[in-house]
Amino acid sequence: MSDVAQSRPRNTSFWRMPRRIHERLMWIFALILLIPCLGIPILTLGYLRYDFIQSKVEASEHAVLQHVRLLESQLETRSVEVLMLGQFPEMRKYVNIMDRAERTAAHEALFSRLQTYLHKHPGVYAGIRLLDVDGKEMLNLRADPVEEISRPDVDFSHMPFFVDAMHLAAIQGQSVPVHMSIPDPPKALFYSSLVMTDEGIIAGVLVLEIRLDTLLKSLKNGGPGKLYRVLDSYGRVIYPGSFERDRAVGHLHFAEDILEEGELAHILSREAGAFSRGRIFPEGIIAFARARPMGQGTIRWTAVYQVSLADVDNTFVNAAWMVLLIVMVGLAISILVALYFSRQISRPVQQLATAANDISHGYWDTLLPENHHLHEVSELTEAFSSMSRQLRAAHQNLLKKIEDLGASENNLAREKERLAVTLRSIGDAVLATDLNGAIEALNPRASELLGYAYEEAKGKTFGQLADLVNRPTGERITDPVDQILRELTAMVEHHDLLLMRPEGDPLSVELTATPIRNMKSEVIGVVIVLRDVSEHRTIQLEKSRLEKLESLGVLAGGIAHDFNNLIAVVMGDLSLLADTPEQIKEPEVLEDALKALDRARALTGQLLTFSKGGAPVKHAASIVHLIEETAKFSMHGSKARLNIDAPVDLWTVDIDSVQMQQVFQNLTINALQSMPDGGELTIHMQNVQVKEDDVLSLTAGAYVLVKVQDSGIGIAVEDLPHIFDPYFTTKSAGHGLGLSTVYSIIRAHGGHITVKSSRKQGTTFTLYLPALPHEKPKADKPDLAELAPVNPMRILVLDDDMSVQATCRRLLTHLGHHVDCCSTTDEVLRAFKKGLEEGQAYDLLILDLTIPGGDGGLAALRAVHELDPKARALVSSGYSQDPVMSHYQKYGFVGVLQKPFTLKELRQVLSQL
Repeated sequence: MSDVAQSRPRNTSFWRMPRRIHERLMWIFALILLIPCLGIPILTLGYLRYDFIQSKVEASEHAVLQHVRLLESQLETRSVEVLMLGQFPEMRKYVNIMDRAERTAAHEALFSRLQTYLHKHPGVYAGIRLLDVDGKEMLNLRADPVEEISRPDVDFSHMPFFVDAMHLAAIQGQSVPVHMSIPDPPKALFYSSLVMTDEGIIAGVLVLEIRLDTLLKSLKNGGPGKLYRVLDSYGRVIYPGSFERDRAVGHLHFAEDILEEGELAHILSREAGAFSRGRIFPEGIIAFARARPMGQGTIRWTAVYQVSLADVDNTFVNAAWMVLLIVMVGLAISILVALYFSRQISRPVQQLATAANDISHGYWDTLLPENHHLHEVSELTEAFSSMSRQLRAAHQNLLKKIEDLGASENNLAREKERLAVTLRSIGDAVLATDLNGAIEALNPRASELLGYAYEEAKGKTFGQLADLVNRPTGERITDPVDQILRELTAMVEHHDLLLMRPEGDPLSVELTATPIRNMKSEVIGVVIVLRDVSEHRTIQLEKSRLEKLESLGVLAGGIAHDFNNLIAVVMGDLSLLADTPEQIKEPEVLEDALKALDRARALTGQLLTFSKGGAPVKHAASIVHLIEETAKFSMHGSKARLNIDAPVDLWTVDIDSVQMQQVFQNLTINALQSMPDGGELTIHMQNVQVKEDDVLSLTAGAYVLVKVQDSGIGIAVEDLPHIFDPYFTTKSAGHGLGLSTVYSIIRAHGGHITVKSSRKQGTTFTLYLPALPHEKPKADKPDLAELAPVNPMRILVLDDDMSVQATCRRLLTHLGHHVDCCSTTDEVLRAFKKGLEEGQAYDLLILDLTIPGGDGGLAALRAVHELDPKARALVSSGYSQDPVMSHYQKYGFVGVLQKPFTLKELRQVLSQL
């Protein structure tokens, strides 16, 4: 049809009516152009009125400023009134009374006073409210008529007049601590002020509600013209003025009235002003001024007036009537022409619209009329017919999809209800966030733990709701939601946290956070699970406490048993010597006593090592020689065979030789006990360079690896986790401190020990010892027979125990030395100073590191060095945890004398000075 229509010859006659729509529109536009031509006289006359209008603009600006200042004065008066209401004696008495019965009487007195106040100001106030600090009504007095409305359950805590008034506590230094606010839609003005008790505590908020139309009556009745609008600082309508055709207040709609967008921006950007509408022929004046009332709040009103130019137009009234007549005639002709042409155009279009409306209501068989007068209408008719057929098919498909969608919605509703029931039944706290980290859902348990209802928590982040602290370190953890959303972490877990709560004790919790993904595996949020493990942790602590008490009982029993055996030997031998002095000639009696004491000292050393009190006194040493000597000595007389495998260039180790001998002696004995019928003990050593995270609990560096492997019966699987526990043993002859001591010594050296074992396949202990690759081992201590004789010396001994003083005196005197003993640091200083003054200075000081109730050896040495910086001293102690024992040179000592010591050990230490 379109091709046929386009092939028809067009009539080019000027007076013949065109058949195409765009040609007819061209005729209409040509006629409409006559209207601006008729408007030229109006614009010409407008230029003559320019000077008169400028004068009118200035007068209007001055007048609106005067009326706005009057409004500001009224607003200030209302601010003073609300403060005055808060200071009424009845009000002060009411907020200071706590007893319910007394408050009832005070309530009646306050109601009567406020009722009288409202009667004195009829038509001004809408009501008076008194709210408590939680936003609940304590008093609500309404006006016209004056009556009290009791609504104690109504919550105003979210209203601006309450929230912003409570903030006045931080700015009480302002001149008028009153807040003003307007609701939306604006029907009243709220003045709110804090009400304080006599002690200065906030008791509530007093709200004075003033009728907005009464307050703004002065603006409406006065001014340079008609009050058009009263706007707030955002351009919203507060008061509609004189126009009844305004839509709902509180919205921008100047473009639909008389103000253009640029004019509205001009009004909102200035304090006051006036301008004429139109450039050539102004149709009026817009005058405005901004009111800034005293008090707190964001109220900034702008009064906008429409000023008539009637007095200016009197001069041009006759010419205006003539121009108006011409304009009306031109408009009438334009309207007649437009009606004629629009009727010709709109009739077929209306027919098409009717048919389309029928189709839209489901009448798919509606026939569209054909129109051969307009080519475009014919093409549109054909297109509508085709579209009708397509819509019919689409409608059927849409009905089917709607049916399927309804079923899907029902399934979704059931799943949603099932999910809600599941969340409520979960004992753990569960929260879900969106992609921005804002809380979207939480179950009742989460509300209980965090102290936030769903309405309070929604929209906040998890970090704002939960204050979590890492229990071991005391550091606050970062928001796990940020870790997942920003750092793309797959999962965040924390197993030992404290949930800090504003009210109540902290809770022990565990946290798991995982991302929520959609069907495309895209992260759309995070789900967080908080588990309260306080009760579980309490049970575990109680269980651990019981286990420690049980271990302590076993430890105490083992110590008592071993020491009783040793004391029995010492007491028996010494009692024999005391009763029969002739037995002194038999050395085996004294040897047995000394051996028992040596065993007691060894047991004490094991206990100190186990209790972390035996800090190693380390030095560079060869581990090969130490292991070979210790293992061969321990295996003497056994059926087992010893194999030692060590490279020639094995590194020097940084160890305490005495403690390390104890380590390998215990390991060797443990291996021999597992091979009662003989076997093979292999000790393999090699240099290793440990990297970061290669071996648990080891720092990167050089180590010597030692493997002690036996071919014995092995260790049972159930016993393997407990072999390093104190007093744990599977042997009837053992006391259970051997491997515990080994573990403590290796850890004190900064090393590491592991064990692998299985039944009938032997046991392998693997040790890592810190190495000194570039140092050579120190020479072994000389044998007692090789010690050079020591010249007699003057020695001063510091020890608080008189028995120890006596023993030291006898031993040192036996070695040929002159000995003086002191019990306190002050005695040491006096004796040392006296020796210096008499020319008999002491050659050596032996200072006990710990003096109960006073300063120890370190303080004594420092004081002595102030008298004589060259004085030499040995540090002596039976407890080597103090770093002075391990690094005595650093603190000024020349040697260490470990308690208890023998005459042989004392001679050896003195010979090395």
